[in-house]
Formats: sequence, structure tokens, C-alpha cells
Amino acid sequence: MQPSSTANIVANSPNSPSCAGPLPSASPLAKRRTRTHYRLKTTGSTDIPYSAEEIDFLVTYIFPEDAWYVFPVALVENRKVICITPGGKRSPFKQYREAWNLMRPTEPEIITAVPVADDAIARASGSAP
Repeated sequence: MQPSSTANIVANSPNSPSCAGPLPSASPLAKRRTRTHYRLKTTGSTDIPYSAEEIDFLVTYIFPEDAWYVFPVALVENRKVICITPGGKRSPFKQYREAWNLMRPTEPEIITAVPVADDAIARASGSAP
């Protein structure tokens, strides 16, 4: 059997209870000479796909291609395997290559304060004449 040509990192949510312990892992499957794609197994040791309660992202590195892929959990949670074709023109996963921006926190909602007249504040505090 050939050694594996991919590696996986499973990114946990900071709020995830498993974040305190070791990260869950996914098993990469090597590319066969007869295939033009790499198979990424997206399940843990129980052969059940990862869920949103377990991870936020699945990150994999394909050594021969020197390529990182960042997959959101919504894409992998109902799949056991993803087939990645680096450089393929019609690959449905090319948008996830080097997609580190998906892991950036979203901007917090900015709430603009509405100015209140000084006399309204004085009436509310009970110091109005």
C-alpha cells in the first residue's frame, strides 16, 4: 500500500467542548495512479461524518500538489468522502483551495447611538426644572 499523500486538520470551534482535548482527525486516502482526484475521508473513526457540534472546518493539505483546502462543516457534515481535483477547471471545490478567509471571525454588528436632547435626559433623571 502506498503512503498517504494528504494530511488533515479538523478545526474545532472555540466553544466546542472537545476543544480542550485532542482534535478529532479525518483519514486521508491516497490518490491512485488511475485516478485524477484525491479522496478525502470526512468521517472519524466511527465512520460517521463530522457534524457542526464537533467541528467548524475541515482543513486538508495535499502534499504532491502543495495545496491546502479549507472546507466549512456545512459542506462535509453529510458526506463520507470528498473527491478533490486540484487544477481541475470544473472542480466544485476549487473555491475552497487556500480559503483561509472562511476561518476569519465575522465583523460584529455596529450599533449607532442616537443622540438624545439634554432636556430629555434631565427629565428622565428627575433633575428637570
